[in-house]
Amino acid sequence: MDIAHPPTNVRVVPDLGDQLLLVIDRLEALLGSLAVWEIEDDVGLPAPFADRKALTALQTVGGVVRPTQQRGEAHVVSSRLPRRGWTGSLLPLHFVPIPDAALATAVQVLAVQRAYHDLNAAVEQYTAVLGEPPLALVSNLSRTVSLLTLPWDDDVTKLWQSAFAHPDKCDTELTRSEQQAYDRVIRRIDDLWSFRPGVDQRRS
Repeated sequence: MDIAHPPTNVRVVPDLGDQLLLVIDRLEALLGSLAVWEIEDDVGLPAPFADRKALTALQTVGGVVRPTQQRGEAHVVSSRLPRRGWTGSLLPLHFVPIPDAALATAVQVLAVQRAYHDLNAAVEQYTAVLGEPPLALVSNLSRTVSLLTLPWDDDVTKLWQSAFAHPDKCDTELTRSEQQAYDRVIRRIDDLWSFRPGVDQRRS
């Protein structure tokens, strides 16, 4: 593995307990409902909603993300422990491959949904049935996409290299610079995820 040049489709996925899974489950239910609407009422949905493309893309993303959640790990990143005496917020990070096409479809969902009045109305009606604010699910999809497409900067690259430079070594503490990089990445993730309509409260 070339740790200096990570694969282009590898994404940073934080373990958010049940929060990210809750959003994905609700979005899958929404897209599944639209798929039934398309078939039973013979509705001509626009791409990527037509022919279950959006639903399939989200299921692909969910299939990769689910195994990384609710694991209760002590590692901050693969096989790496926080520095001794560190008192920050533990948020395990995973590096996982997510197909670019699936994420691109999710981005397209956001643009298309707003452009079609009947589709937008159907989404709002579905959201209201769940007792959530208007377009809460769409807002959560936007934040989920932003989270899963977190840009790779020097900090993310440093953590990637820390995780995979010595794969045979387990339970190794991060160096000072790696710990600082981790703290900065976590702050970026908190900024993207902490306040989002329809999904409980700020992550503690």
